[in-house]
Amino acid sequence: MRPILIIKKYNQYSFLALPLSTSSKTNKYRIPIGVVDDKNALANLSQIKNIDSKRLINKVGYIEHDKLKVIKEKTSRINFG
Repeated sequence: MRPILIIKKYNQYSFLALPLSTSSKTNKYRIPIGVVDDKNALANLSQIKNIDSKRLINKVGYIEHDKLKVIKEKTSRINFG
């Protein structure tokens, strides 16, 4: 099991997700999002992926709208080339 942040829902079967990490390593592809499941978490932009909704197990919580907006903006500006 790995926590994720759902960025965009496509339909009832799939969505765009950012895996979360508790590793303290920082770089331009990791965005701190606060505490998730009693641990400091970072969204890992380099591992963004489409995921099937059948893989969801449980909901841990919500992220503040302002933080989600910043993450979406940074995600849209990623240049992996």
